Amino acid sequence: MKDNIQEKDTRDDIFIMKKNTDRLLDLTNQLLDFKEIEKEGFFLNFSEHNIIQILNEIYQRFSPMIKQYQRNFTLSADKEDFYAYIDKEAFIKIISNLFSNAIKYAERNINANLIIDNENETFEVRIENDGHVVSKESFEEVFKPFARLNHPEQTNIPGTGIGMPLARSLAEMHNGALQMIENNELNRFSLILPKYQHNKIANHGE
Repeated sequence: MKDNIQEKDTRDDIFIMKKNTDRLLDLTNQLLDFKEIEKEGFFLNFSEHNIIQILNEIYQRFSPMIKQYQRNFTLSADKEDFYAYIDKEAFIKIISNLFSNAIKYAERNINANLIIDNENETFEVRIENDGHVVSKESFEEVFKPFARLNHPEQTNIPGTGIGMPLARSLAEMHNGALQMIENNELNRFSLILPKYQHNKIANHGE
């Protein structure tokens, strides 16, 4: 890719190879994370970060995928800046899995909102998509390892069934929760995390 090859077919082949290699690397890392969590050998380091800034950065990274799937994706928040104690890399993995699934399984529209609960000192990232609505009876199936739900007209969507169980495990390690919320018209995922963590470390910059 760095050689700036002019032949279009060759360029396209290299681009596809890179996408597949990146996906294989991501899958390998998720499998390793999942096995470490199962062995209780996975630890989080909590420090203070601007949640809205991180959400915007993740959203920008998904811009090519949003265009590829021709989705309308809106991201909104209660305020311009909001700080909370998280393990940044783990938080990025949670949100990335939620964004990826929402984009792949939406029919057209995705909404992601940051909702701040000052009374309970928590915050929620709520993500909705207008794809085929998962039945309430199947909510927990979404979070089981290697589970694949059957979606009408969506049989060719890539996936392994690892991302969502990993995301839930990382949410719970944040002393939070990741679940589906019943809605007759939309698939609604709710990630709720505490603003503060007991075992936090000093943060000397993003």
